[in-house]
Amino acid sequence: MKLNKKGFTLIELIAVIVIIALLFMFVVPNFSKYLEASRQKSEEIFYGEIEDTINNYVSLYKSELELDTSVVKKISKEDSLLGTSYDVKVYRYEDTYFNKLIDSGILNEGEFVNPNGNIKYDKDSSTFTVYRDSDYVYCFSYTLKENSEDTGFTKSTCSYDNYDDLPNYN
Repeated sequence: MKLNKKGFTLIELIAVIVIIALLFMFVVPNFSKYLEASRQKSEEIFYGEIEDTINNYVSLYKSELELDTSVVKKISKEDSLLGTSYDVKVYRYEDTYFNKLIDSGILNEGEFVNPNGNIKYDKDSSTFTVYRDSDYVYCFSYTLKENSEDTGFTKSTCSYDNYDDLPNYN
């Protein structure tokens, strides 16, 4: 009797499944690492765009920002050329809500969504604060909130971390 062999044997099928499983064992962990790295990079880009937007707003509207003259702080700066330090005054501007950036057209509302987790921040409760020292160096801190009850995520571009912790200049 002559056997007509038209298919694969069970051993051949199991061997192929084992090879595919081994490939997945090496590919999936590497893929998830790249996926997480891309999420973190997109979040860094998002925060960079927010900071660029605030810089643009300050450049365009710095003459219209309300300076809080009742509170002036003092910090010490290093002069790298002379190797000395000197004191400068730091001025704080009034807190500004992100809806002002959106209303002025500098920021699109669609750009106010963190791509890592699709977190949509609330433009009416998220704020930024601009600081200027007596050398006319501007920096800012901002707090992004999902809603008005949220404590938010705060980030600063200032070399001094918390303006409120600085001593008063009197």
